[in-house]
Amino acid sequence: MSDAVITLNQLDVPKIRELISTGSSSCAFFHPKAILRQAALVDDGHARGLNHSARLEGVPVALSDNIDSIDMFSTIGSPLLEGRHPRWDASLVKRLRDDGAITFCKSKIAEFNLGQSPDISNPLDLERQVGLAAGAAAALVACGIVPVAVGTQSLGSIAESASYCGVVGFKPSSRLISQSGIFRASKTLEQVGIFSKTVEDAALLAEIVLGSDEQDPDTKGVLPRPLLAICKEEIPFKPNFVFLKTPDWVDMDPEAKEAIEALLEELADQITIIDLPEST
Repeated sequence: MSDAVITLNQLDVPKIRELISTGSSSCAFFHPKAILRQAALVDDGHARGLNHSARLEGVPVALSDNIDSIDMFSTIGSPLLEGRHPRWDASLVKRLRDDGAITFCKSKIAEFNLGQSPDISNPLDLERQVGLAAGAAAALVACGIVPVAVGTQSLGSIAESASYCGVVGFKPSSRLISQSGIFRASKTLEQVGIFSKTVEDAALLAEIVLGSDEQDPDTKGVLPRPLLAICKEEIPFKPNFVFLKTPDWVDMDPEAKEAIEALLEELADQITIIDLPEST
């Protein structure tokens, strides 16, 4: 998106392919025939009354390029793996499909999901970045291409990219979501996260993909969780927070510092402020 924020559903297929091939979109891959096939299956299931329990019926979902799906290439952001076509879906992709979702596109990532996100404009300000490795997935949600996207993080890119792009970012605790069929830059640090426009959407998607998977021993014993119901409940108590002021606080951008100080004042009775010393 060079001059304006455009959603893919406003464009025809040749224009979408042009945007992707020239690097002007945060999509890495887009397969229109596969999308139409999925949509036809969803429509058929709906007509036959088979989708009565599908909570994501017809919802387009973007996947990070390190998450395998049988209908699109998964190159993990590397030219070394150009043309790599997975033979099966990642476990979480299968769960999304089983609940009626449509895999819409793959989002760009840094090569082997290491480092900064590829050169992609932030939909909120085209002169700014979208965050770390998962930034492209956050950008897809921010500009309305998809309502939800799934990415991964090892160094905090879900939270960072969500804040950069003004969307909800949710990274469940470690080992709650199967990583079978997902390339991990680090087996212990890499975790699945979700981007959406609302907390409820993130909770619903997480509720669907979360749980034990025999293909991933790390999820053994993980039970389903009613995340959507939980996030709609009243908070039973006021949460307390700790705010850590690092030595770099004095160098913070004045506008950012002013906004944070206003928040600290608003939540003064719930926040403990700790000044961290210089490292030695």
